[in-house]
Amino acid sequence: LFKQQADPNEIAAMIIEPVQGEGGYVPVPPAFMQGLRSICDAHGILLVADEVQSGFGRTGTMFACEDEATGARPDILVFAK
Repeated sequence: LFKQQADPNEIAAMIIEPVQGEGGYVPVPPAFMQGLRSICDAHGILLVADEVQSGFGRTGTMFACEDEATGARPDILVFAK
């Protein structure tokens, strides 16, 4: 992404749905979320979790990003539109 699309200094945030709502409720693999957290930390980019469809207990925890398996907490949590 950084080599072909944009310089990391031009990116303010990366937004991800910890559980893909459209297409079958597919959770993000923990290794992917951890890698994304590492990339964001290395470049000073905010990690935003969109939990509009997966939050408020729908995944067994209050929010999907609280899952201990990922170990990657977002900087910003979005849970309403």
